[in-house]
Amino acid sequence: MKHPRPHLTIAMIFLLFSIASSVSHTQEDFVQCLQLHNTTQISKLVYTRTNSSYSSVLKYSIHNHRFASKTTPKPLVIVTPRHASHVQATIICSQRHGLQIRTRSGGHDFEGVSYTSQVPFVVIDLIKYRKIEVDVEKRTAWVQAGATTGELYYRINEKSKTLAFPAGVVTVLLFSPLSLTCSSARALDDDTNNNENFIQCFYQYSNYSTSTSKVVYAKSNSSYSSILKFSIHNLRFETKTTPKPHVIVTPLEISQVQATIICSKRHGMQIRTRSGGHDYEGLSYVSEVPFIIIDLINLSQIDVDADSRTAWVQAGATIGQLYYTISQQSNTLGFPAAVCATVGVGGQFNGGGYGFLMRKYGLAADNIIDAHIIDVNGRFLDREAMCEDLFWAIRGGGRASFGVIISWKIKLVSVPSTVTVFRVARTLEQNATELVHKWHLVANKLDKNLTIRIDLQRVNSSTKQGGLTVQATFESMFLGTVDQLIPLMQKSFPELGLVKQDCTEVSWIQSVLYLGGFSITQSPKVLLNRTQSIAASFKGKSDYVTIPIPESALEGLWPLFYEDEAQYAIMIFNP
Repeated sequence: MKHPRPHLTIAMIFLLFSIASSVSHTQEDFVQCLQLHNTTQISKLVYTRTNSSYSSVLKYSIHNHRFASKTTPKPLVIVTPRHASHVQATIICSQRHGLQIRTRSGGHDFEGVSYTSQVPFVVIDLIKYRKIEVDVEKRTAWVQAGATTGELYYRINEKSKTLAFPAGVVTVLLFSPLSLTCSSARALDDDTNNNENFIQCFYQYSNYSTSTSKVVYAKSNSSYSSILKFSIHNLRFETKTTPKPHVIVTPLEISQVQATIICSKRHGMQIRTRSGGHDYEGLSYVSEVPFIIIDLINLSQIDVDADSRTAWVQAGATIGQLYYTISQQSNTLGFPAAVCATVGVGGQFNGGGYGFLMRKYGLAADNIIDAHIIDVNGRFLDREAMCEDLFWAIRGGGRASFGVIISWKIKLVSVPSTVTVFRVARTLEQNATELVHKWHLVANKLDKNLTIRIDLQRVNSSTKQGGLTVQATFESMFLGTVDQLIPLMQKSFPELGLVKQDCTEVSWIQSVLYLGGFSITQSPKVLLNRTQSIAASFKGKSDYVTIPIPESALEGLWPLFYEDEAQYAIMIFNP
């Protein structure tokens, strides 16, 4: 089954983390939105962090003190509705302002899921929404969700001595310090036992004769921390409060992946699969439920067949390793994938994968012709065995949704022995606004051999003393010589003013170095280094633009680059 893939402009923003002001604005906007949707006074229903009653309202229904600490994420707003309209307004305004909702009735959930979250959120506390109406004749009752089981039992008993309802035993559950300590200790014991049971299961199913210490890392292992941190590129997810895996498995062979899936399922642990660790939100190594990581770093073999123009690539390899291996076999073959060399092929191919060859050859996912996957039952499947619908889904739908990809068979593409690259920067004072707008009009209509992307960031102005400006850097690769490129640019994008002196003729593998931030004089072996990228704390966001952005909208965008939290912000337009 074939599904069309959109050819749209992708805008990506990377922001170094500084969110205090945006959180404040979001909170104010949310409260204003509630006021618009309610005619009644909401001051007695809505508690923001500045409200003197906020803390007491939040803590009132917290029965597990693990989630009443200073580091526990707190809601931006708590809403205590009295009517259905208040709930409706909260849902509408939360959706409008990008806030997650947590709904709390009694607060007895073991893991605090009704009042904690790792993303900005509001709590709907139903404590004032607890009306109970018992109809003895019909033997039914309407019970509002904020009521407790004790209140329900009491109301039933008031109406009848021969009616009841099968629900909880404890009407109001309170932990003494002693019982809480015992519960915490028991949880730790359960974790330890679960880890030991998983490892024993793994050893049984993996048919592995060598010690599992080289493959399986529990939290007690001295190498656990270094293995976990090695592929973390976003420091937002390297904090003390970031959930950690119970076990990390670094398989050396397929049977160990199968064993991990079977044993995780048996012992109730979620799986996170990591190849390069570049996902923006840490999804390959973070989870809110007990989990393990399958880190594919040891499954990184690449076999290139230049004669058939194909390659088998294991999912733990990086894009840089793939590019280097192709270049050692041929100088006229390449592959359309990422710019950043340390991105893992497992995640990139599975999520689509775009780069400077995409206008001619599409996404990386468009050039996959076979794959090996281990499914939820531990079965090894190739394209023929998995069926065409699943094969379509794993090329863009997220591999973790369907199983663990072991390897991909890819179709290599033709590249000329000489390609041309350039990088031209223009500031607002040099008509960057008009140039960016023109790019939006022509970028998807240029010759298919030519790809131009734009990097936007703020820089010091050379014309305003002590001032700032926005700089647009036009980066490009053309599959041909400079003498072929210049006439194309003069015809399609003359406003940029590109001249021969701006351009450099290189081989395809040298263009990979150039566009990846290396010098074209460096050895391609630098692409084999998995640790070359600098880790930082950032927020990344991707979106699609289906119509050209007008100049007026761009002019409204530039002031955002001058805000304090945007000091290191980068916006990238890809055609």
